[in-house]
Amino acid sequence: MVEALADLPNDTVIDGEVVALNKSGKPEFNLLQNYLSEAARIHYFVFDLLVYQGRDGMSLSLEERRKILHSLKLSSPRIQVEYQVTTAKEMLPAVKGLGLEGVIHKSQEFVIGGYFPGSHGFDSIIVGYFRGNT
Repeated sequence: MVEALADLPNDTVIDGEVVALNKSGKPEFNLLQNYLSEAARIHYFVFDLLVYQGRDGMSLSLEERRKILHSLKLSSPRIQVEYQVTTAKEMLPAVKGLGLEGVIHKSQEFVIGGYFPGSHGFDSIIVGYFRGNT
């Protein structure tokens, strides 16, 4: 991914997600876990522009940031600047219908309450969140 993002202008920070795509072009988390043997399947889907050539991108509108993202000359086919503008009501059934692993459409603050150690740092984490007065 570092090589694939080498075309970014200096002092530019983007937000996105690293995804491994299976032979059908669908994200598959297991392939991502096996990144050493499946490196050719790993892609980076760009969501947003946080800093552009040293300037705060978050002071720009989302529309302006997306225009800049699409103007970037990212030559690697492993970098995807794609997004869908839709409602959660339309998106959720589509995600389910495609058998995708999930989607995030709201934000929530979580507290890490603990973890279970594993061979690569940790195997799982225990999280909690505040829900009203309970």
